Amino acid sequence: MLTISISQLTLVSQETEKANKWSVSLGYYPFYDFNLSNQVASANDAFYWHSVSGRISYKLSDKFSILSGLSTRKNKIDLQYDLFPNAYVTEVFLELPFQLNYHFPKHSDYFLPYFKMAIINSYLKSSVNEPISDKHSYYNILSDMGLGTDFKLNNKLSVISEISIGYFLKYQYSNRAYLNGFFGLQYKF
Repeated sequence: MLTISISQLTLVSQETEKANKWSVSLGYYPFYDFNLSNQVASANDAFYWHSVSGRISYKLSDKFSILSGLSTRKNKIDLQYDLFPNAYVTEVFLELPFQLNYHFPKHSDYFLPYFKMAIINSYLKSSVNEPISDKHSYYNILSDMGLGTDFKLNNKLSVISEISIGYFLKYQYSNRAYLNGFFGLQYKF
């Protein structure tokens, strides 16, 4: 009787895992971009604290999953000109990532680490308020790689954490790189 119950539980758990190929996640997306040629931080380096990301992913196999979504980040950078003390630039990014995850072999049912690689299409709208109102739009392409982990809370809900480093393949400035993260909740269905 006990043997049948354990095998039935294992079978139900495997069916649940197979049924949970799709997932959606929503989270915080901190971002820091910097110039690779500078040894110290400069005025052009920027933290983007106002950021959010919504994503949908599909598990291809035990080892691989793909992901896409929509992310946005916003920043206000004070220009610190003596002549125009109130001058600032507002930057708003809208991004569409295409990500491939390689899931490491499973050692725990609750901690599932993975390696991530992504190409990110990014649209930037930039505006300056002083001395002359000016607006620009740019299309950027970013290359990204890093590590992530899935902390399972139950079969449907988990906490996702990622950290990565990337390089701007196409950007209005040259020689720029970035560090970013993702911290959020994921629901599997």
